[in-house]
Amino acid sequence: MYLLKSRINGTDFPQSWLAGFEQELITANRRGFAVNLEETEIGANALGVAIRGGAGEVVAGLSVSIPPARFRQIFEAGLPSAVFAARERVEAGLEDFVAGQ
Repeated sequence: MYLLKSRINGTDFPQSWLAGFEQELITANRRGFAVNLEETEIGANALGVAIRGGAGEVVAGLSVSIPPARFRQIFEAGLPSAVFAARERVEAGLEDFVAGQ
């Protein structure tokens, strides 16, 4: 379970927002990807995954941004699978990479 504070990086967040955000993190962790539907940038939807290094730690992220008008169609045509495949190729090149060494 994630522990979230009501103040992050100097910004106050209502507990109701934090509860919703915590649920989004749990869902993203369960399905293996996160989706942003114009939440941080008007006119851009995105799907992102974590990239893990050789020791299994998250060392980077990979995301694909798509205009909202095309996102659903591309998502349903297999976007998550394509991003998972790209992640596998990147991680294969990081098998010997261990963060902090």
